[in-house]
Amino acid sequence: MAGKFLLLDGKNVASLLSMTECVNVMRHALKSLSSADGKTVNPLRQQLWLPSKLGGLISMPACYCVSDESGADTTYTGMKALSIFPHNVDAPSHLGLVLLFDGTQGQLLSMMDATEITGIRTAAASAVATEILSKADSKKLAILGTGHQAHTHLQSMLVARPSISEVSIFGRRVEKANEFVETSRSSFPHLQFSVHEQPRDCIKGADIICLVTNSPTPIVLGEWLEEGQHVNAVGACTPVTRELDTEAIIRSRFFGDSRIATENESGEYIIPLKEGSIQKSHLLGEIGEILNGTLEGRTSDRDITVFKSLGVAVEDIASAVFIFNKAKNSDIGRWIDWN
Repeated sequence: MAGKFLLLDGKNVASLLSMTECVNVMRHALKSLSSADGKTVNPLRQQLWLPSKLGGLISMPACYCVSDESGADTTYTGMKALSIFPHNVDAPSHLGLVLLFDGTQGQLLSMMDATEITGIRTAAASAVATEILSKADSKKLAILGTGHQAHTHLQSMLVARPSISEVSIFGRRVEKANEFVETSRSSFPHLQFSVHEQPRDCIKGADIICLVTNSPTPIVLGEWLEEGQHVNAVGACTPVTRELDTEAIIRSRFFGDSRIATENESGEYIIPLKEGSIQKSHLLGEIGEILNGTLEGRTSDRDITVFKSLGVAVEDIASAVFIFNKAKNSDIGRWIDWN
C-alpha cells in the first residue's frame, strides 16, 4: 500500500474503538509511558494561543512501540493537531486530527478524526486510574460537567466499576444536566440518576468523582471531600486553571498520567506548589508506575486519591495504532492515493 493512507472520520473511529477496548489500550500505553525501556517517547505538547485567548492550536507528537505475541516490536510515530476553544457551548471545544506514521520509513499510514479519539481515550485513561485507585466496592459516581467528556466518562466508569448503581450530575445549566440524564437513562436504565444545583451536593457520598468541566477556577473544595473518595480531575489543562483547590490536593494522594506534563501543565499541582502549600514530592508519580508495580497507589479505604488527567500524545497514538490495525483489512474508511 505504498503511497496510500487510510482516512477515517469520527463515525469510523467510534465504530472501531469501543470503550472496553480503549481501556485495555490505555492500560498498555500508560505502562509503556512509565517504563524504563525508552521505547515510548512523549515530549510536552506545543501550544499556540490566539491573542484573544478564546482558543488555540496544540501539537502533540509521540513515539509508541507495540510488541506482538513473539515479542517482536513494531514502532509507530504520530501527532495530534488539535484546536481548543474551551468556552464553546453549542459546538465541540476540541477539534483536530491524528496522523499515524510507521516508525521504520516514516510513511503516513492514517489520518483520523481526533475528536472521537480524544473523547474515548481520555475517559478510558480515567477508567484505568479508577480501577487501581478507587475502592473496589464503589457504588456512587458523581460527574460534574455535561459535555462530551461527561458522556464518555459515564461509559468508562461503568467499565472500571460495574458495581456503580447511582449517578449524581452537576452542570452550570440545570437544563443541560437534565438533558444528560434523559439521554443516559435510555442507555443505562439500571442506574439511578439525580441532578444537583450545587457541586457540593453532587459529590456528597460519592465513591468516585469525575470533574469534566471548563471551569478555570476550583469547582470542588478540599473541605468537601470525604475519606475514601477517588477523583478524576480532567477538565483543566493549563498551569493557571484548576478544578480542585489547594486543600483538595493537600488532602489527597496525588497522581498524574505523565510526571513531566503534570509538573509543567497542571494548575492543580503548580498553583499549590508556588504557594508553598505542597512540596514537589506531593506528586507521587504516574499511573503507569502503579501498573508496573513500582509505585503504591491507594494504601487504605480512608485515602482520598486524585488522578490528574492532562491527556498525553501516547494515548492518542496508541489508540490510532489499534484503530488502524483493526481497520486496514476491513472496508471501513477510505484509502487515499498520494500518487
